[in-house]
Amino acid sequence: MPRKQLILNTSVFAGFILLCMGGGGLVGAVTASSFGDDSPWYVSLRKPSYTPPSAFFGPVWSLLYLLNATAGFAVWTKTGFLKEPGPLMMFMIQLIFNFMWPVLFGLVRHLLLQSKIMGRSKTMNELKSMPRKKILMNVVALAGFLIICMGGGGAIGAVMANDFGDDSDWYISLEKPCFNPPNAVFGPVWAILYFLMAVAAFSVWTKTGFRKRPAPLIFFFIQLVLNFIWPLLFGTARQVFAGFVEIVFLWVFIVITIFLFNSVKGRSWSHILLLPYLGWVTFATVLNWSIYDLNKDNPDVDIGYVVGQ
Repeated sequence: MPRKQLILNTSVFAGFILLCMGGGGLVGAVTASSFGDDSPWYVSLRKPSYTPPSAFFGPVWSLLYLLNATAGFAVWTKTGFLKEPGPLMMFMIQLIFNFMWPVLFGLVRHLLLQSKIMGRSKTMNELKSMPRKKILMNVVALAGFLIICMGGGGAIGAVMANDFGDDSDWYISLEKPCFNPPNAVFGPVWAILYFLMAVAAFSVWTKTGFRKRPAPLIFFFIQLVLNFIWPLLFGTARQVFAGFVEIVFLWVFIVITIFLFNSVKGRSWSHILLLPYLGWVTFATVLNWSIYDLNKDNPDVDIGYVVGQ
């Protein structure tokens, strides 16, 4: 093997090790107070008889992250990042979900502490004393948010199905960056994100309603409308640059919504449910620009308005 290739392989392998083991170690350090014998909350939890000792998890995860890194590197030596990006893209996505788990577990801890669900739960007592009519109203409201977010997103996806993916000759003809995910990834990811959005909005609604403090939900619905408009611009109208401008506005309104949700007393945790959404839209913004940049000088592909032409 040429020395240059050997150095490249060594560097890439070190990168996979740093990404997997370093990322896992960083997440472990950040969430350390939520787990193990140093966490009064975790100690207070009832656990099944097969729960391993706390000291067991660190070495096991270190070994698993090492195996993850080795497997990812082994695939890279055959596919690289450009030749066949699908396997490594899915690898990176599962790694992100892996890192998200302790954060979500910590979020549950935050919810429990904030709601004072320890022993005799104030929240459970309130739920037991809640009038049946109010319970029904909350169920209907949650269903409504789910229908608007997941149903609306699903309807847009169904209408736009022929404008994206393998069924669209135009989309197939576009040159895409190496980090463009496989088409099969988008549906499940958006379903999860719309679900989290609906739960976050419902939780805020239980505190603010639509009249008491309307700003958080107004901005939530504005960003949701912008979310639904983007595939119309990018796919149906085939205005890739306009889609980029629009998704930048969407990103800004998501950030504003996150800050507003965080400011709702008793529901400040709700903004955490929107962070994966912000991360995905950030990625989509970069992807949108990359597709525009790669195709703007190609006369054989119609991407709509091109700056300077």
